[in-house]
Order: sequence, then C-alpha cells, then structure tokens
Amino acid sequence: MKKMTAIIVAITMVLLFIACSSSNSSSSSNSSGNNDSPTGIATGLVRAFVPSGSDIVSPLPDRIFDAGDAYVFLTGSEQCSQLPSDNPCTGSASLVRVQMSGTSATTRTDFPDFFAFHLERLSNGYLVTGGRPGASGPEGYTALISENGTVQSEAYVDSLSTISTASLGSDNLLLFGDDEGTARFIFTGMDLSVQWQRAYQSEWDPDLVEGETLTIRSAVDVANDSDASYVALASVVKSNGIKLIRGIALLRVEPAGSVSWARAFYPAEENLIWQAKRLLLKPDGTMLIVYGMDDVTNDSHAAVFLMVDAEGDPIWNFSTSASSNRCNAVMLSDGSSVIAWPTWRTGQLEGTAWDFYIDLNVARLDAQGNMLWQRKFTDLFDAIEPTAISISNDGGILVVGYYRDFEGTTTAQDDSRGVYLLKLDANGNCPDCS
Repeated sequence: MKKMTAIIVAITMVLLFIACSSSNSSSSSNSSGNNDSPTGIATGLVRAFVPSGSDIVSPLPDRIFDAGDAYVFLTGSEQCSQLPSDNPCTGSASLVRVQMSGTSATTRTDFPDFFAFHLERLSNGYLVTGGRPGASGPEGYTALISENGTVQSEAYVDSLSTISTASLGSDNLLLFGDDEGTARFIFTGMDLSVQWQRAYQSEWDPDLVEGETLTIRSAVDVANDSDASYVALASVVKSNGIKLIRGIALLRVEPAGSVSWARAFYPAEENLIWQAKRLLLKPDGTMLIVYGMDDVTNDSHAAVFLMVDAEGDPIWNFSTSASSNRCNAVMLSDGSSVIAWPTWRTGQLEGTAWDFYIDLNVARLDAQGNMLWQRKFTDLFDAIEPTAISISNDGGILVVGYYRDFEGTTTAQDDSRGVYLLKLDANGNCPDCS
C-alpha cells in the first residue's frame, strides 16, 4: 500500500512539473515579440494605387479601414501645369478598395476635381473631407459615400478652403480645418446640416505672454472622447516678433463649442520644426500624440510618440531618428501601440545616380512606452514611407503609404511611384511578402 501511494505521488509530481513548464513557456512566448506568425492571419504586399502618367500622389492616405471584404483608404492624384495659371494644379480623389488574396484585386472610385484629405468610417459607408474649386476660390467639401463608392449627400463650406479632418459623434460630426492662421470647427448633423461654427486662434496656447502671437499652421486631427467632447490636434507657430517657434497644440472642445482646456508644446530650439501627425485617445482619457520633427540646420528628422494624460500633461515619450517626418501609430485595446516610421540606408542603386534607400520600420510599444519588438523591411521597395496604420479584423497590422522604385532610371521623373498596402501579422512579420 505504501509503495502504491509513493508511485501515485511521483506521477502527480511529474504531471505538475510538465504543466508548470508548459505554462512558463507560453507566458514567455506571449510577452516577447517573437517571430512566429499567428495562425489565420494572411499577410502580403500590393501596389494599391498607381497614378497615371506624370501625376503625383497627393494627398497620401491618412486612414485605412478593414471593411470585411476589402481594405479601404482614400488617396488622390494631382496634375500641375508648368505654365502660369490662377489654378496651376488640379486633382482627383480615389476611394480605393484592396482585396489581398491569391489574386490581389484593387478597385477604385474616382472623384474628379476634388482634393481628398481625410476618410472616416461610418456604420453604412464613409465620410470624406477635402476641398474643391469654387466660384470665388477653393472651398471646403465633405461627402457621405456608400460602401460601393456612390455619393449619397455632399456639402460645400465656403468659410473654409479645405476641411482637413473630421470626427464622428453619436449623432453628429465635427469638421476641422484651418484658414489664414485660424482653426475652425463646424458642428453638423449626420445629414451635414450645420448646427454651429467656431474659430479659435490664441486659445490654443493659454500660456502666451504679452507680445506673443499664435497662428495655426495646419489642422491635423480631431477625436471624440468618452464624454462626448472633442480633442483636436494642430501644428502651430508662436512668434514674439523676432523668433518663430513651430510646435504642436491640443484643444478640447465641448459639444456646444466652448473650450475646456488647451496645451501647447514647443521645441527648445528655433531650428527644430514639429509637424503633428495623429491623435489617438484611450478610454481612460489619456492620449497618444504622433508628430514628426525636422532639424533644418542639420537636415535630420525624427519620429516622436508622446503620451499625455486626460488634461494634456506629458506622461512619457518615445522618439527615434527617421528619414522624414512621415510617421504614424495605432492604439491597441491593452494600451500598447504599434508605430511606423522610415529610415535612411546608404547604398548605391545599380545603374542610377541614387545613393540611398528608405526602409520601413514597424515596432510595438507597451503602455509605458517601452519597445517590445521592432521590424525593419529593407527589400520591399527602393524607398517606402508610412502614412497610415491600422489593425485588421483578424488582428493583423495594416500599413499604407508612399513607395518609389527607381528601376534603373537616372531621373526622379522616370521612377515608379504610388501607394502600397502592406499587411503584417500581429507580431509584425510578413511571411508572404517574399
């Protein structure tokens, strides 16, 4: 009997050891950015938008969405005349739908004479904003577009030359743009009927002293927070008549249009220029600000990711050198974020005068701003930059942006260029890209 009891105890100890070993192995795997591809996530790379002839891609996509049967983004092409003209450039917008399968299919709906800037997902379609030529000059334009690309309703705003971005509320929209150094908000119903308009300038920096002025360089982003207020992000310029300091600022606007608080952030040196890129809100009120930094003296760049609390006060920041100020991020439900930015790589392109490459970097930061993993993609295109990033319905990472392939040419006009779509798995790998 004692012998049987000893055998049972021994077997139990072995089983407990195996179970503990399995649990520790699983925990280690989940906490590190390993290279194993999560099952069920298809990856790939496609040239999603190629402009015709000598057209340039402008503006580049600022958002990408997973519509279930396709990945959707808004971009545009621009044609500029070399001859003197009141309107030297014309543009057209394209709503692009990409299906990444064994035979990648890309379809697009074009909207002539429309400069696209922003795409927002609605329950039954999309909201697009931008600008169009008007009778007395450029005017802001916004439209509600169905899933298949049909314009359902549209509105023109002559008080703004361009509507840069928008945010969706429970039963309303907040449109955001800038005009001659002033930020303008337009609050509408879901039918685009205007309910109120407000303009703000010095309100963006409550710490201005006598002799200082503030102007808005560009309206960049606006997001709806958990209590129906809106937080907007802009690039700003502060001047005292001698120096110009180019920074970024936040402004929180209540549903009726009043300002509850504002925060402005500036570089320490005049030769540094900050360009706001994206504002991401968490349910607890904290916010991730994405901005690029240009050093005009040393011709260098950086991508910066700044976390602030619900009142706009800094918590942590993560910065890294970059080849341009194009960078972006997406927040995950656990408070971590996936970020993307470009970097230089020296090297002579055979048969060309180009002596550099531009590589894509994708990394994941935890909720405290610590890097969990980083991936660098060096062989997708000769030059590749990210402009938008998102999470797909199956947990993959979507990156969209600008590419160039020089293809043995010697002039910038002869290379291949356009918009790419890259889908990675949840760990930032792309086994199907080779």
